[in-house]
Amino acid sequence: MRSSHVHLATVEIKRRKVRYALLTGAVTLLVFLLLFLVSLSGALVGAITGALESQDTDVLVYSDTSRNNVEASNLPVGSEESVADIEGVESAAPWVEGAFTIVGGTGRDTTRTTVTAVGFVPGEAGAPTRTDATPGPGETLVDAGNSSTYPVGSRVTFDPSGVELEIVGTAENAGFLAQPTFLMDFEQYRDLQAATFPDAPPDLPVNVVAVRLDPGTSASTVISAIERALPGTVALTRSDAVAAIPGVDEISMSFLLVISATGIIVVVVTGFFFVIFTVQKRPAFGTLRAVGAGVWRLGRATLLQIAAVVVVASAIATALLTAALAGFAGGLPATVDPVRVVTVVGTVLAGGLCGGLVSIRRIAAIDPAEAALGRMR
Repeated sequence: MRSSHVHLATVEIKRRKVRYALLTGAVTLLVFLLLFLVSLSGALVGAITGALESQDTDVLVYSDTSRNNVEASNLPVGSEESVADIEGVESAAPWVEGAFTIVGGTGRDTTRTTVTAVGFVPGEAGAPTRTDATPGPGETLVDAGNSSTYPVGSRVTFDPSGVELEIVGTAENAGFLAQPTFLMDFEQYRDLQAATFPDAPPDLPVNVVAVRLDPGTSASTVISAIERALPGTVALTRSDAVAAIPGVDEISMSFLLVISATGIIVVVVTGFFFVIFTVQKRPAFGTLRAVGAGVWRLGRATLLQIAAVVVVASAIATALLTAALAGFAGGLPATVDPVRVVTVVGTVLAGGLCGGLVSIRRIAAIDPAEAALGRMR
């Protein structure tokens, strides 16, 4: 047999189907908006930072004049060898990136697209962590967010060099600076660079040195050792390097403010509706109190109704989010992240239940004697 508060909650929902359906619809739209903003925020930041965030690296070494900007950093060729000699370093390898142009079509239908090319040493520090292939000469990976535009098995042609590379796989969360990103072997990157800029000196600087530490080694200790051994450099942990990418903090803060405001609205709307319900049902609650129903029993029924509304609304919102992101274009790796969904739904549910405490307080203020004497209005 169901508990009395469960029976009371379900009877109330069945009696007022339209009212609860409207409330569920309103909460569904708000939760969908919140989930979409969270997913979009993560996707946008990932498209800017993914190539750094998803690489097998503990520390990144920059030139001290770069202001921690990968594009502005220039280190002498061979810097990775000096870093590799430092105690606590398991692997050190060059990591380079640059903007290039690829072409598609012919004649008047020719299109030119600015992309980011990344060069790394497979198997060493700086290599992407989630790939389904290892690129060799004449080959490249593409970030998964743009794999529908540049599918595996197709070829991309770089302009004006005419270098043609075959896409042999994808790399998850590997976009950089919100542009289509192609990740290739370091030597292949150098060949592309030389073909694109034939007048450039043969030993161009590398952007940064990626460092993987020995297990159990303190990052701060190695960072200090690197900066002492290589004057004119600054070393950052991977998380600090990601945060230092221009625009990331501003984008994250903007989305945080919008998401926080939307979350507050969801909680307030849910709680406000149930406060109104409590006021409208005051005579019924008074009658129940008069015949012996306790405050906790009525309160649990109210909290159960709030939970039911939020859970059903969240399930519908998640389904809508899945459909929306499936058709989402723009090259952003926007996907339904279960962790984000659970976090958002849990936050909304907790906020809604806290808002329900206001309704319980109103129930507790009802005088059963007034209901018994017919004075409840």
